[in-house]
Amino acid sequence: MPFRAPGNTVSVSPKSVPGAPALDFETVLLMFRSGRPLFRASGFLRKGGIAMDYPTPSWIYNDLPVKVHEADLEFWKTGMAVDLVQIRTLAGEKQDENLRFRHFLKTRCKLEPDEIDNQVFETARRVWAGIDCTTCANCCREVRPTFSEGEVDRVALRVGMARAQLIETYLEPTEAHTDNPWQTRSTPCPFLKDNLCSVYEDRPNDCSGYPYLYEPEFVFRTMAMIERTFTCPIVY
Repeated sequence: MPFRAPGNTVSVSPKSVPGAPALDFETVLLMFRSGRPLFRASGFLRKGGIAMDYPTPSWIYNDLPVKVHEADLEFWKTGMAVDLVQIRTLAGEKQDENLRFRHFLKTRCKLEPDEIDNQVFETARRVWAGIDCTTCANCCREVRPTFSEGEVDRVALRVGMARAQLIETYLEPTEAHTDNPWQTRSTPCPFLKDNLCSVYEDRPNDCSGYPYLYEPEFVFRTMAMIERTFTCPIVY
């Protein structure tokens, strides 16, 4: 039986692919609270002797301890919401909740900023493990990255263009007196080819660091993070 509920614990043992890593409770909780299916709906969940068609996320809200033995990571990947319209809809539905959470972090949370950072880093690591960015690429379609002078030189070399030609074709100035004086002229990114970055090895830091969950002082960047829930499934 793929799902069983011994006592007060729900154990999930979906069909797995050899070598698929285990997922912990926090990861499953994040997925189900987002309303996203974690596995294909080929089994059902038993709780209190009642069989429920899977996936039914309501059981997770009861704050029962959950133990995940194995998970097929590919099932998880294909269950993630990466469609931009869907993400925006879901993010809009969760915006009030996110704003309340921001208020909690600012006014009532007892953790120090570095302790919050550590929790964000760990959560980001877990969620990111289940996301294949090449199936999404929303950031490449929606965000206009900025470039330092050195990054412009590297990208020009990568695509085989003169620096001036690259700027004239793809870039425009950002605000004056910044470390990154250039940005792409439009979206989607002109270097996005078949959902892949054609300059990946030389992409700017704006791209390699996105969505900036590993940067410190998360508690002081929450509004920007809420905005990114409308684009990036990792943040959402």
